[in-house]
Amino acid sequence: QLASRLTAAGFDASILTEAQVTSALATSAGVNPQASALAGRSDTAERRTAETSRTWRCDDRWHTTYWVGRWPHLGAGAAASAQVVALLTSMPAPVSTFSLTVSQGTGGMPAVSGHVRLTARGAEELVSVRRQLERAARGVKVGLVRLDREQLPGVLATLPLGGTR
Repeated sequence: QLASRLTAAGFDASILTEAQVTSALATSAGVNPQASALAGRSDTAERRTAETSRTWRCDDRWHTTYWVGRWPHLGAGAAASAQVVALLTSMPAPVSTFSLTVSQGTGGMPAVSGHVRLTARGAEELVSVRRQLERAARGVKVGLVRLDREQLPGVLATLPLGGTR
């Protein structure tokens, strides 16, 4: 239904196969392809993810997520929103992801929610890029809230699933 609506609106759209959907989600989640291949050959199901109070780990990739609790003021003298997103996703991490969700808020007004996820190759690298992100966000007056003890909403928001639920 979505593909036909997009096509009718003049966009090129195609429906992904199950393998393409799986691949897109695995890429977005930072899944290690070698670990996936090994898991497919193993007779025993081994847990590949773990969540701590400050991180979520999938294979050998470590993630931490943030909710944008305060947006910068827009207008004269302020950084353009595209520049803010570029800054927040320019950390020296293997992957940095920004998601923007627009929904209907109270009284029918639009509500905007933003999430940032950093992905690193280990705990030490993650701490380093996390600190750089927090410093950069403060510099442009973006209030980031690290989702300690609730990484899942941030992870879901930054996967191509269309929301946080």
